[in-house]
Amino acid sequence: MRLSTLWFRILAATFVALALSAGRPALSRAGELSEESTQAAVAALGASLEVERDLLKTQQELYRQAAADRDATTRRLQQLFVDLDAMVQGTAPATAEAMAAKEKEIGETETRRLAALQKCREVLGRLQEVQERAAGLEKKLTSLKEGLPKGRESLTGKWNVTYLPSTNKGVFVLRQTGTIVQGQYLLDGGWKGSLQGTFIDGKIYLQRIDSKLGRSSELEGFIGPDGSSIRGTWRNYNLTDGGTASGSWTASRQED
Repeated sequence: MRLSTLWFRILAATFVALALSAGRPALSRAGELSEESTQAAVAALGASLEVERDLLKTQQELYRQAAADRDATTRRLQQLFVDLDAMVQGTAPATAEAMAAKEKEIGETETRRLAALQKCREVLGRLQEVQERAAGLEKKLTSLKEGLPKGRESLTGKWNVTYLPSTNKGVFVLRQTGTIVQGQYLLDGGWKGSLQGTFIDGKIYLQRIDSKLGRSSELEGFIGPDGSSIRGTWRNYNLTDGGTASGSWTASRQED
């Protein structure tokens, strides 16, 4: 995610939260809020939670990079020690210059490894902080959503869907039974097939099974607080056609 977009979401979430707090009860007193106020509170917390999830992905990627540097320098250091041992124990004595150069390279590699280890520790600390904040927001969201009509989170119905970045459009027809979701879809270009997945705590997971391609892709997303919109990401299983591997998607409920 671009930094400007992330900061826009942070500012937007902060603005909504401040607007909600003015002259209204605390969010923890969900039972005293009107339905409209509860929906607004859920939207504010949902925006904050989305920011935290984006931050979590950023920290996870930073940790992955630092861990890769840590592992690479560890392997390099092991090889350098093997080389040094061979120079010391070889039948032909190594020159002083060669020994000094090898020891210098070992020292530089050790320094890089220590820096990578420190980076891992720093990122891990930030990552855990983000996880704790996200867990706290999820707990508050769950508490607030308990005061909303359960029907608002039913996926049953027709949804107008847009895939990004291709802007390909279509319709999902979904049926929800408990936490199980099934349905059919029709997309631009004549692509059609079935959908199956789950819907738990506002999060939807679907597998798209195309009539021609078979198991085609998977979609994840979160329903909006009003129960009429979905935003999420998708990942393509079939990469043989040179198409996009992943992207985002949105859906809006068709009114009866």
